[in-house]
Amino acid sequence: MIIAHKSISRQGIKANEDYAYSCEQFIFVADGATGLTDKKYTSHESDARWFAQRLGVLLQERLHDMSRTINDIVSEVTSELSTEYNELLSGDVCDTLDMPSAGISILRINGETLEHFQLGDCMALIIDKYGVVKKLFNESLTNLDNEVIRNMVDISREKNIPISETLVFVKDQLICNRRKLNKPGGYWILDPTGIGIKHALESKFSVKDVKSFAVMSDGFYEIVDLFKLYDYKTLMEKMCSNSLERLYDELYQEQEADPTLDKYPRFKLRDDASVAWCGL
Repeated sequence: MIIAHKSISRQGIKANEDYAYSCEQFIFVADGATGLTDKKYTSHESDARWFAQRLGVLLQERLHDMSRTINDIVSEVTSELSTEYNELLSGDVCDTLDMPSAGISILRINGETLEHFQLGDCMALIIDKYGVVKKLFNESLTNLDNEVIRNMVDISREKNIPISETLVFVKDQLICNRRKLNKPGGYWILDPTGIGIKHALESKFSVKDVKSFAVMSDGFYEIVDLFKLYDYKTLMEKMCSNSLERLYDELYQEQEADPTLDKYPRFKLRDDASVAWCGL
């Protein structure tokens, strides 16, 4: 039985393309991927925001059905979003660089089992009764991003410019990586085609062995992986004893203190940041 749950989703620089949700049965985050062109087919600030928001609303409604697997529910929801998106396209052909996509991480209590489903670079953390933290994560997309960031650091040194001014020089590399979406050797993520779903990371755990669990977007786990404010065990403890808003504020302050991105190399000053946590 869940005794506590909470979630938060905060925008980075532009419109928030994340979605976070928590209740007594499940938690999830969705992290919409910003398109690499200016094309837009929806009425939202971005098609990625439309995709993440619609995905979040539908999952929020349907994950309560414990007679169905998370995979089946995600597949059904994605099929509906595909139909909606195709109607918005009005016969236009959407390139991979324009098509919205989203990383997603879901944890759901179904009887005595904690179910896990994940695509993209969102992360799930589970801490057991003994205080051991299990990190559930696929590094494929993160590895591609890190290659680009290393290149940005090299360009910054060669041209003697801040890292914040180097993004224009790695545009071709970003395009190349985006074309690896849902392809072998690239990375698997959720998009309207649903191709990535069969490659999702799925796991099951015994509820009696679990103390707490959380899911988060890459914009939030920067607090550990990039800024090193905590390790994951301490972060889980902080999420239990502190408000998620307070943790976000700590991350925000670190980001604001590095406006040129030189101390902590990354793509932008601040990404959308979302997290959901549950304690048993």
